[in-house]
Amino acid sequence: MRGSCPSTKDPELTRRLTERRTDGRVERLLVIRIEDLNWNCHQHITPRYSEAELGEALAPIRERMVELEEQNEALRALLKEE
Repeated sequence: MRGSCPSTKDPELTRRLTERRTDGRVERLLVIRIEDLNWNCHQHITPRYSEAELGEALAPIRERMVELEEQNEALRALLKEE
């Protein structure tokens, strides 16, 4: 559709896109044809992990937190005795 108005090529699409949704008016319609898409570009997108993968990776940190909380409780108990 390069160089042509979508309304002349696809009147139904034009009708759907120009149905009133706001007080504004449509000034221009563009049709963009995507030829390629790389959804998982590792260079620019942070990898996503499943809950199971995160659980496994965070297990040592959770264990350490439990240890530290127990140490804090013991220290608080000692401070109360003094």
